[in-house]
Amino acid sequence: MTEVLSPAQQRLLARAAADGDQAITVEPEARRTASALVKRGLLAASADGFSITGAGRAAVGVADNDKTEPACNGSTQKAPRPDSKAAKVIDLLGRPEGSTVAQLSLATGWLPHSVRGFMAGALKKKHGVLLASKPAEGGRVYRIASAPAAA
Repeated sequence: MTEVLSPAQQRLLARAAADGDQAITVEPEARRTASALVKRGLLAASADGFSITGAGRAAVGVADNDKTEPACNGSTQKAPRPDSKAAKVIDLLGRPEGSTVAQLSLATGWLPHSVRGFMAGALKKKHGVLLASKPAEGGRVYRIASAPAAA
């Protein structure tokens, strides 16, 4: 039977799964959620806090020996499709000389505000890419400060 979990229960289990075998502490407002998960056998209570059980790992799609982020967590990072505009932006930003918003806009066909929005949002949250920038004559130059997540 598949466990039906509320978003709060999914977040709590995801956090516990990400911490592996270490016990997590739960804020007072989340104790009720944690207690419900203990009753269902998805978390185990101890003096140190709460730790995830095998059933809890299965409920969020993580194997017992897998300590990576669970599948239910919305913050998982992935590489873009190779033929996508996102991949093109990451390639341009990965060059040693970096790229300006105007260059990225020309390469993708996006308007400048869309390029800036993509860099501020999806690059960080979806692809795990952090940027560094500095002012230059032709406009601010952006470069990758950290590598994107592997596919």
